[in-house]
Amino acid sequence: MKISFLFRRLLPSSAALSGCAAVFLASAFLAAPSSGAAQNDSVLSLSDPAKLPVLGTVPAGYPDPKMTLTPDAFQTPPEGFGEVPFWWWSGDKLDKDRLAWQIRELHEKGVTGMQVNYAHKDTSQPHWPTFPNSPEIFTPEWWDFWAFAAEECGKYGMGIGLSTYTLDWTGTENLFNRIIYEDPAFHTRTLHLREVTDGNFTPSENSIGFWAYPFR
Repeated sequence: MKISFLFRRLLPSSAALSGCAAVFLASAFLAAPSSGAAQNDSVLSLSDPAKLPVLGTVPAGYPDPKMTLTPDAFQTPPEGFGEVPFWWWSGDKLDKDRLAWQIRELHEKGVTGMQVNYAHKDTSQPHWPTFPNSPEIFTPEWWDFWAFAAEECGKYGMGIGLSTYTLDWTGTENLFNRIIYEDPAFHTRTLHLREVTDGNFTPSENSIGFWAYPFR
């Protein structure tokens, strides 16, 4: 008799994910006009799908998937098509009046969406770290600025996204590792297959399934 079983194991905290996948969040997805404590609650609950507003058929700043581009359309791009500039939030402390002015300027230039980016230091050790920012990324104060920018974009039907560029470099000093991966609940899981052909074995408490079949 041959028995195969699968079990999963938590990876050590040093095994942080790598890569530079970008996370794009539409302004309509984030904008929920409110005030006071209600606004703070909505800002900090953006990751709860049950609390998100219902999106239309095409989110703000997103191209209609049914649209067929013609040569003439390149002269006057339909809504959702066009330039998506990198909007750098590095440097000076974020200011709502300045953000609102920049969004308005971009809108008047025909831009229908932008991608927020952060810059990194010119050093390879340790792993091109992100420049210090004010406010610190993903803090409650930062989310307040993000919600404000998203609502401003929503006024003009513009999309807004956040790039993970510099935020998830390989290594222990990246932002995601400091605020996410140090919590075991968020560690990556991996599946292991073990086969036993004779003798006794003790199943792991993380076992998922067992299969037994004749073996010759």
